[in-house]
Amino acid sequence: MAGIREYYIRGGHLSFELDSEHTDGELTAAEMAILAPWLDGVRNAFHLCCGAGRHVRAFARKGILSLGLDISPYLLGRGLEEIRTEGLETHSAVLRADALAIPASAGCIDCLTLLGNSFVFFSDREAQRLLDEARRVLRPGGIFALDIPCHQHMTDLIRRRDRETGRLTSTSLGQVSFTWQRDLEEGTRVLVSREVVEHNAPDGRMRRMEMLFRFRLYRPEEICSLLDSMKFSLMAQCDCLGPPGRYRGMLKKRILFLFRR
Repeated sequence: MAGIREYYIRGGHLSFELDSEHTDGELTAAEMAILAPWLDGVRNAFHLCCGAGRHVRAFARKGILSLGLDISPYLLGRGLEEIRTEGLETHSAVLRADALAIPASAGCIDCLTLLGNSFVFFSDREAQRLLDEARRVLRPGGIFALDIPCHQHMTDLIRRRDRETGRLTSTSLGQVSFTWQRDLEEGTRVLVSREVVEHNAPDGRMRRMEMLFRFRLYRPEEICSLLDSMKFSLMAQCDCLGPPGRYRGMLKKRILFLFRR
């Protein structure tokens, strides 16, 4: 049964087809509206867990040198295609790399982002390593932007509807069926999602992927306390809502934080 890392390494194509945020320009525009007032003086930015690179391109359009890091070869390939399509090669690139080992010298980055709820993918121990890396690579005064799903929204949603099934027609995979079973563990600290996705492969055979994900749910005060312990200063905290009617889960209501190194 695949975990989150294996899913993105082996199943990046599934993520691209099933997770519409990879191509959601309206969602990206809403995030950039929050971030833009804080980007004066930012010359370069690294984007952790960048997926297909929507934030990489958004920053590059503002003239900011922008590098996206991810572990999914497929999503990085799609991101590179979009960079070339938009003619953004002089200001943006993508690289296969782990967020827990950022390939950058100490104190050289103006802005670091970890968006799309990616922070909750990491265990407590991994989150600590990630924050150590963020502090290492950001210059003094550099900006760290991250978001989390709204804790109250997610716990209420799971208590109302803990199982979901569906079918959709994708561009490259044809008919795709999925089943999600979600539970809360450790009180409401961890969301466990058991997911099954089936689709027809190019050879005509049915392919099935079973996944088990564990998402760490944070309350806003936990994030603030954690970053404060790492000597980050909170600059802003605000709600970030998904486009109406488009998302039901983690992207429906998020909290976006901006911290200064």
